[in-house]
Amino acid sequence: MPRGVDDVYAKPAGTTFVDNTVAEADDMNTLIDDMISDLNTARPIAVGGTGATTATAARTALGVPTGTSGAVLGFLNAENTFSENQTISGASPRFAFEETDEGDQTWSVGAAAGIFTIRDDTAGDNLFSVDTSGNVVADGNIGVAAGDASTPGYNFATDPNTGFYSLAADSLGISAGGSYRGRVDANGIYSASASEGNPGEGNTTVGCGLRTAGRVMASATSTHCGSFNRNGDGDVMYIRESGNVEGTVSVSGATVTWGSFCGAHWSQLKDQNKIEIPRGTIVDSINERCSWGSERNDQLAKFKPSDKAGSRAVLGVFMRWDDDRILDDDGNDIYEGIHDAYIASLGAWLIRIAPGVAVEVGDLIESNGDGCGRVQDDDIFRSSTVAKITCTDVIEVHEDGSFTVPCTLHCG
Repeated sequence: MPRGVDDVYAKPAGTTFVDNTVAEADDMNTLIDDMISDLNTARPIAVGGTGATTATAARTALGVPTGTSGAVLGFLNAENTFSENQTISGASPRFAFEETDEGDQTWSVGAAAGIFTIRDDTAGDNLFSVDTSGNVVADGNIGVAAGDASTPGYNFATDPNTGFYSLAADSLGISAGGSYRGRVDANGIYSASASEGNPGEGNTTVGCGLRTAGRVMASATSTHCGSFNRNGDGDVMYIRESGNVEGTVSVSGATVTWGSFCGAHWSQLKDQNKIEIPRGTIVDSINERCSWGSERNDQLAKFKPSDKAGSRAVLGVFMRWDDDRILDDDGNDIYEGIHDAYIASLGAWLIRIAPGVAVEVGDLIESNGDGCGRVQDDDIFRSSTVAKITCTDVIEVHEDGSFTVPCTLHCG
């Protein structure tokens, strides 16, 4: 059983037979015995054998030894390509990867109890799993392509043009039917154009917005911006302050009621500054319209504290300064240096009465010429009439001795 170069089989010498000659039995037996011996001897690895005659010896010769459960087995020493499907079977089959140059970190891909998993074997945690129902669990973030409105990064298998995508940095786009439908960013939730800010604030953008600061915005073209319905009579809307109901909008049949009601409007001092004015002070209009920058209002007049007794220019009574500033998207005050006041002129509120003046329910009040009110000489509603006393309970007393009482206002 001689082996030549590279362990290739070579038959014994003298066993070559020639046509039309007698083959000696000894020579023939020598060749056959040699071939049988070669077949029963371990075939060298170099010529496609295993170098062994048993399975265990063959694994050892090939570098794939038999191991016990949990043991690390050697495999092939070079990069290998599998041209057919490979199957790993068992009760909990898995395929492990060991990174020897980074602290012996080990990961594995496998299955157990009907769940496919990718595990961090070093930490003992499942990083990713899929069960037989298709439920996916990931122990960490899942990153996808940014996508766009037509092909959102997060979509649905049966509806790939509907979902969520990255509209811009820190801005989540919402898509339906391949078209932009809204966005969520640090300021709130919007259904308006992707490139616009707050709908209806300094622009004509159509849409709605829910600001994180609690503001609700709606802007529409040639239609209403909101609709509220109640099936049956009663309150349609509550208006609260610090959690308490202070007013309602209610319906009874075809009648809508605002309660409690006090009609007020903006006004400004001549120089648009802000000064201390006691609540309930009677104010007069001056012959000048309010303005905000280049915008001059069509119907709102500026005011001054009433300084003429029985004035016919009474505008109403001072409620408060409007300290709710209008800001642009960058947080800048749009009307910096311009201060608006709320002037009450119609409905139920308070009026400031001059020190020492006694009032009764039903008295009509006119200006005393110092921002306070006095009782009219008669019961006729005149152009100088400001209010009608509804209760004599004193609500507050100012430093100069003047005081406020409830009333109905009649300047509107």
